[in-house]
Amino acid sequence: YTEAAMTTGTLASKDALGQHCRDQLADLRALAHELTESEWETPSLCAGWRVKDVYAHLLFGRLVGPLSALAGVVSHRGNIDSYVDERSRQISDEMETDELVATFDQETSRWPEHGIAGLESNKAKLADNLVHELDVRWPIGRRRDMPSARLGAALTASCKTNMWKNFKRIKDLRFEATDLDWSYGDGPVVTGPAENLMLAINGRAAGLDGLAGPGADEFARRVA
Repeated sequence: YTEAAMTTGTLASKDALGQHCRDQLADLRALAHELTESEWETPSLCAGWRVKDVYAHLLFGRLVGPLSALAGVVSHRGNIDSYVDERSRQISDEMETDELVATFDQETSRWPEHGIAGLESNKAKLADNLVHELDVRWPIGRRRDMPSARLGAALTASCKTNMWKNFKRIKDLRFEATDLDWSYGDGPVVTGPAENLMLAINGRAAGLDGLAGPGADEFARRVA
């Protein structure tokens, strides 16, 4: 990582977060055009989702408006996760890969975005979109050097949003990246590569490998 990164719990400015979000979406678009058919079918780090399903999930938020989303959640007896899972899989099954990529290109090039994605805060959007890139890249072996300023901002954003129950996971622990000038929190320390921390803070057990420190065992228990 060669760029300067945000440090110690400082959330990026509104303008910086917006730019990070747009850059992140551009990188996801570029990755989509590189993937092979076998990679699209590879299981991602999101349990039960292929790489194609992850992209369909990212598209879901831009195709579905607030009223449709509300109706969907109601039809699933208030279970948001169940509705999102079903609708994301539906989009994935209905679209051929070429159509999904073309639609993803179109919808993620808009700013502000359409659908419920347009209602999401930039800090949640950045954390969500960046961790989903890792969900895709890690299983297919397409790791890359993430822009450090963006990764640092996404780590801080992940610690400041509770959309994925992150607050309970990180409570009373301190996180320090070993390959990035970034840290957050107070308490027993958990250290490791920034990408591993990003995954684990957002609930991906795959990120736990490589983490260490006095708080690592407790953190692993919470993630598991």
